Amino acid sequence: LFDKVSVVHSGHQIYFGTASDAVEYFKEIGFLQTPNQAIANFLCSVTNPSTRKIQLETSKLVPLRPSGFVLMHLFWIQSCQYKL
Repeated sequence: LFDKVSVVHSGHQIYFGTASDAVEYFKEIGFLQTPNQAIANFLCSVTNPSTRKIQLETSKLVPLRPSGFVLMHLFWIQSCQYKL
């Protein structure tokens, strides 16, 4: 139904593109998609501290506070996916 998704946190866009690319993008940062978790639920969980899962080995890359997501916005606009 939708070609693109936008993930917004605290008024800042932290991703825009295809849903499948979004999953890979957030996994590379350190978010963990649990088995059988729908893409939409995974993307919603990225901005929700009570539902998101983090890969332990990359946990230092994942922002834990809203201010960290402002930095994620800057990371996003400098990423290869943003420039596509």
